[in-house]
Amino acid sequence: MNKIFAAKLRIEAEQKTEETNNIKVAYTYNPTSCVTGEEETCVETSCYENSSVGSCPAGTIIKYAVNDTEEKYFHVLHDDGETMTLQQRENTVYNTAWYSSSDDNSKGPLTILPVLENATSGWTNVNNQTYTMGTTTFKTNAYTGCTESGCTTNTYTLGQRTGKARMITMQEATAVGCTTSNLSCPNFMNNYLLDSTSNGGTVNDTHTENGATYNDGYWTMNAYSSLARYALRVNYYGYVAIDNTTNTRYGARAVVVVSK
Repeated sequence: MNKIFAAKLRIEAEQKTEETNNIKVAYTYNPTSCVTGEEETCVETSCYENSSVGSCPAGTIIKYAVNDTEEKYFHVLHDDGETMTLQQRENTVYNTAWYSSSDDNSKGPLTILPVLENATSGWTNVNNQTYTMGTTTFKTNAYTGCTESGCTTNTYTLGQRTGKARMITMQEATAVGCTTSNLSCPNFMNNYLLDSTSNGGTVNDTHTENGATYNDGYWTMNAYSSLARYALRVNYYGYVAIDNTTNTRYGARAVVVVSK
């Protein structure tokens, strides 16, 4: 009996180690000394190792093996002790409308979301996510549309989806401090947008103004519920703004769920 119990514990420990090996390293985010996870001044953290250690705070930098050949950097959005929800450090896809058919947010992000799902379909080491906007609770509640004064469910009719990645929701952005006020988002949310090359990024979504080339921002999952032609996005100045659903100046950052 003791041998069986010991063997079971050993197998569970080996499975946990193998699973955690997808997390290559984690760093405590610091907007000055550890901006990207590649600075020599970054301080490692063990917050991801198991639930007894605690939760990784929002912003924690995670280097994660999304499959057997690719490792990418992410920031923690939230950590429930058993799984972490991560957002990729840079835009995953670029130059794509939220919904290209018309300036109408009632259908949901049916242009950008499939592009993101296709780009991340080979990320075999992240969990599948099955969700329905307006029903699934991503952080604190389930809503599809927001304005400056609040949020509501059932703004659009996007059906249930399953994918390796999705875009950030407004409830997740709000939980880490984002509002429609200038510079309200934490720095990691708009890193690699304005002057992304200063942090080693590649500008793939090019917009030049006053001699500077930069990424304009990335879409959220949420519509702007007061005006049907708008959806919400995080812009390069670090706050949530609106733009026409057909605008192709923005991309998307993969939001994934991984086991600790």
